[in-house]
Amino acid sequence: MKQTIEVVYWASSAASPTPERWSEWIRGHWRIENGSHYVRDVAFAEDASRIRKNPDIVARLRSFAYNLLRGDGCHNIKNARWRVALDIRAAFEIARCY
Repeated sequence: MKQTIEVVYWASSAASPTPERWSEWIRGHWRIENGSHYVRDVAFAEDASRIRKNPDIVARLRSFAYNLLRGDGCHNIKNARWRVALDIRAAFEIARCY
């Protein structure tokens, strides 16, 4: 895997936060981006979706499924979706915990 470096500049009119606090905020943003949005795009192919009428409803269903799988302790969402698709009892087992 090729490693790359990306330089990003952040601008704000806020004067009080320390550089350490800014770093926490920025890392928190990327944690969400990499932990949720990336997974939703890869595991659920959200960006490739061809749904044009009420796409927000399907996005909520994807979020619901993602949250159930994460809450069940799944680290590999794509694999967990595959397992649940093959055995509906697995889906009921996950949902029953809630």
